[in-house]
Formats: sequence, structure tokens, C-alpha cells
Amino acid sequence: MKKNLIPGSTFWSLLLIIFASVVQDQLQAQNTETFRDIRDDISILKWNDLDSAIQMMTTLWNRQTTMVSVQEQGIIALEISKLYNEKRDCDQIRHWIVEAEPLLIEASDDRWVAELAYQKGYEAFCRGMYEEAMVHILEGLRIMEELNDDEGIALGHLRMSRIFHFTFKMAQSGEYGRRAGEAFERLENYPDAWDAWSFAGHGSRMEGDSLQAQFCFERGMAMAEQSGLRQVMGLAYNDLGSFYMEMNRYDSAEIYFEKALEYRDTMNVRQEMVIKNGLGQVFLATDQYQKCIDLLSGALTTVYETGDIFFLTEIPEYIARSYEGLGQYDSAYKYMEINWKYSDSLFTQNQDEALEEMRSKYESDKKDALIIQQQHERVYIMALLALALLLAILFYRRYVAKKKMTELLNKRNEEKDFLLREIHHRVKNNLQILSSLLSIQSEYIQDENALNAIVEGRNRVQSMSFIHQQLYSKDNVTAVDMRIYVKELCDHLSQTFSSPQKEIDILYENEIDLVDVETAIPLGLIINELITNSIKYAFEGQQKGEIKVRLWLNEEENLCLRVADDGQGTISSTVSSSFGTDLVNILSKKLKGKVTVETGQGYSTEIVFHRFKIIDPGIGGGLQWADN
Repeated sequence: MKKNLIPGSTFWSLLLIIFASVVQDQLQAQNTETFRDIRDDISILKWNDLDSAIQMMTTLWNRQTTMVSVQEQGIIALEISKLYNEKRDCDQIRHWIVEAEPLLIEASDDRWVAELAYQKGYEAFCRGMYEEAMVHILEGLRIMEELNDDEGIALGHLRMSRIFHFTFKMAQSGEYGRRAGEAFERLENYPDAWDAWSFAGHGSRMEGDSLQAQFCFERGMAMAEQSGLRQVMGLAYNDLGSFYMEMNRYDSAEIYFEKALEYRDTMNVRQEMVIKNGLGQVFLATDQYQKCIDLLSGALTTVYETGDIFFLTEIPEYIARSYEGLGQYDSAYKYMEINWKYSDSLFTQNQDEALEEMRSKYESDKKDALIIQQQHERVYIMALLALALLLAILFYRRYVAKKKMTELLNKRNEEKDFLLREIHHRVKNNLQILSSLLSIQSEYIQDENALNAIVEGRNRVQSMSFIHQQLYSKDNVTAVDMRIYVKELCDHLSQTFSSPQKEIDILYENEIDLVDVETAIPLGLIINELITNSIKYAFEGQQKGEIKVRLWLNEEENLCLRVADDGQGTISSTVSSSFGTDLVNILSKKLKGKVTVETGQGYSTEIVFHRFKIIDPGIGGGLQWADN
């Protein structure tokens, strides 16, 4: 395998002219070994100048005549399709697969049929259809194993490792990555060996095996250096830099990020930003604030040109924290503004309005200060006339100072309120991501009990998510409107468990307005569990049912909750000792709740809480609380 090709657009353009002439002579000779050498050259060239590699192979395709065999025509088309893998251009990948497939099938060479299956798998992977991708790859791997083709088997294992990585099956990704890495290493295919060891390292890292991850990343670095390809070496050094940063070994991380920056692909702007982003985090973590600012300020200019939203949310934050570390709070605030602007598109408009209001107040304060200064100048002149006037001026200055202090405190309170909303919003987003992951996971579960556990877990997460959604979208960031919350929760559960075979109505009666977060979260989880239990167990053999939820204050001013259904009125001992029932009891104890169950007409659970906080909007947001 050839190494150390010299990058540069002039060189590759000249090589392209020579290549087109030489290739025609080689194909006329129909020398299979020469054709294999050409493919090897292209596999190296793609790491240095991908566009030139594509152009060379496309030129070769356009010049093909009857002098080229059917199999070689199919191989050329397949190799062009594989080059577009590096660009993730799904349409071009598909186009060249369509060109290659009939030619390779006509040639009846099992090895190339297997590689065609691998490439079909990559196209499906490119489009996010991971199950279909795995089917194609397993078909190709079966053929390669029948042929006892070591390189083909290793390629199949590498493709499987990639799919397992993107479907969050990290143990399998690490295992198949190690198999592929060892095989490619024996075959001296160093670029693919690095790729395989990289997936193996990330799989082990995500599984928490840091020693195995370090071994894999170091093997990958050794393979990259053996390949002599600068771009591959840059990627390998970046892997190690990221790993050591995660392990808080910042000295090693800085060394490898610096090397990654030296060996990066100069034409790949995103790769450069990834490396600088990691190196900036290392500088920030080691209090090298000025280095972080110098590095990332230049990177931010490039990011503005590319419009990459990921870096527009991260890089300004690291610059802001560096300025904060230097005590330059004006500059820190400037870059935090940029971070807020791009961190969440749903709140961009609200954040801009808040910042504009701050600017307006700042300009107003400047004008007020100027007016006060002019007034003071006139007062100082008049103070010469009488001692009484001088005393009046002193009192006036004290009043102004107190007013400014009040305004400053109000401004800080507004900023804290803004930050609280942002925190609640991010918590809600994280809970929503968790809910989505549980939903995706449920699609792969066949066992009914496991599936029910996943659905119930998702509903618990969703019940907390509704609370944080209210906290960032309402005026009061410390209170939850139970009228809205109970309605949303009941509607969500009704939609989750609804089916044509069973019609269940959930009715709710709520006499409570606002409660604090410490009361709302356990209360919401209790309601979720009780309704879920009724839906699952109360109406067996019934097509219709009704569940009533009521929340009120009793005569002793204790908070009361009742969830009742008109079902069969009993539940099995298994259900009564389930996790959901235990959770209700635990959460009830947190609010000092006394649980009463009635089974006369249907099944009814009533809980009287002695520890809770109700926020009374009628007394200016005052607190009504009990802890009996």
C-alpha cells in the first residue's frame, strides 16, 4: 500500500492528466493486478484529496469502452459510490450502486456481489435506516465468510461496528470494532485499522471501560501513524485528545489536540472546529483563559461563515467563561449573549426581547445619570449661597444612591428570573430527550412486561416534564398551576392508553390553583401511577370505563387527592405489591400523606396530605403551607 502522498491542488490536477492517459493503456492491457493497483492508489488519494479521487474515477468511467470487462466496469461504479461515502451524499451513493449492480451480477463474482451488499448497507445507513443496513451487511458478511476472505470479513465487522455505534449498542460496537481492527492490522490496511480501533475505543468509553478505551485509541493512533496519512493521523490524535479530556488528564489532552491541529485536513473546516473546540475546553479547564480566548475567537469567525449551530452554542460559552475567569465581566456578558442567542431556537425571540429591554434600561440609566450630574453642578453653585441648601443636596444624593441600589437589585432579580427559566427549560428538554429515547427503545422490545415498564417509565418522565414546561413558560417561575397540569397529565395518559377496544373517560375536578415545585412533582407522579393502575387493571373484560380525579382542601385545610374508577373494584396481590404501588406509598410519605383505599363501588384511592405548599395568587403570590 502506498504512503505519504503529497497534498495540494496543483499536484492532483497534474496527476489527474497523467492518470487519464496511463489508465487507458492499462485497461487496454486488461491487467487485473494493475487495475487492483489503481484502486489501491485511489483508496489512498481519497484521504488527501477526495474531490480529485472522485474526478479520477469518474474520468475512468467516462472513458471506458469495450476494452474494459463487464466486471471492471461494475467495480469502477462501485468504487465511485464508496468514495461518496466520505461525503455522506446518499443520492450519489445510490446512483452509482444502480450503475454497478447489473454489471457485477452479470460478472457473477461472489466477492464483488458481497461488496455490493456492503455498499447497499452503507446507503441505508446514510439514510438512517439501520435495520435495513444491517440486513445488507450480514448478507455480504455471509458471502465473505464462505469465501474465507479475511479483508472482506474485517470490512463487514467494521460496518457492523458503525451501525451498533449509531444505535447506541456500545458493547457490540466495541467488540466488532476490535475484531475489525485486529484483522486490518494483520493485513496492513492501516487507514481502515485506525477506523475500526476508533469505533472500538468509543464503544469501550461509552461502556465505562476507560482502560480498554485507552488501549483502543492508542492502537488507532499507531495505525494512523503507520499509514502516513496526515488526515488520518489528525483524526486519531483528536480521538486521544477527547478521551484524555474526558478523563481530566488535561496535560495529555492538550498535547494530542495540538498534534491533531497540526495534522488536520486543512480543507475540512468542521474537523478544525471540532479540534479547536476540544483544545479550548482544555485551556478553560486548566485556567489558561487567554489561550482559550485567542484560540476560539478566531474559530468563532470561521463558525459565523459556516453557520454551524453546534459551535455557535458552545464556543461563545467557553470564551465567556474565560473572560469571567480573567475578571472581564463586560466581555463575558457579551459572549454569553451570543451563547443564549443560539442555544435554543425556541427561545431566541424571547431572549432577544429580554436583552433589548436590558439595553434600553442601560441607555435610560446613562441619560438619567447625565441629568443628575447636570443637576448636581447647578446645586453645587447654589450651595455656596446657603448652608441649608448644601444640606438639602446631601440628602438628595443619598436618595439617588438608594434609588440606584434599588434599580441594581431589581435588575439582578430579573437576571436571576431569566436564568431560572432557562434552567427549567433545559431540564424540560432533557426530560423530553429521555422520554424520546424510551419511546425509541420500546420499538425494539418484544417482551410485553418489559414494554409496559418502558411505557410507564416514559409516563413518569412526561409527568415531570409538564411541570418544568409550565415553570419556564409562565410568569411565576416557582409555582405550578395544578388546573392546567392535571388536565395535561390526564389528556396525555388518555392518549397513551387509548384503543378502539376500550373506551375510558378521565374526568377531573380541581379546586387547587398554584402549588410549589416540591409539592407538584410527587403529586403529579402519584396521580400518574393511580390513573395508570386503574387503566391497566380496573376494566378487564369491560369496553367502557370512567376514572375521576379530584384535588381539594378539606375542612382541616389539608390537601386531599382522590382517584376513583367504576371498574371491578379489586386488584391482584401482584399489582398491589408492584413498583407503581410502592412509588405511590413512598411519595405519599414525602408529603406526609395518609392513604385510604375503598373497593365498594369500583376502586378508589384517597390520600390526605399534611405537608404541602399552596401559593395563593390572591395575596400577591403569598404562601399557604402546612407541615403537620
